[in-house]
Amino acid sequence: LLHIAAGKLDKKMVELLIAYGAHPNIVTQSGTPIHLVLLCISRFKVLDEKGEMNNIVDLIRLLIQSGTDVNAVDEVG
Repeated sequence: LLHIAAGKLDKKMVELLIAYGAHPNIVTQSGTPIHLVLLCISRFKVLDEKGEMNNIVDLIRLLIQSGTDVNAVDEVG
């Protein structure tokens, strides 16, 4: 579930799942949660309601502070 919430850029759900023990380095066919966030940013150029990326930066910060391996690689790199 964590990778789905991350892929939807749902910071509140990511926060909740991590609080209940979801592992931030879980690997799925789509990659790790942080891979999905970054993929979403690069594909869709997503911005928050103010036209900024503050919420996304907060989500990435949350994943890193929760122990995400920032050097993790998937099949693509």
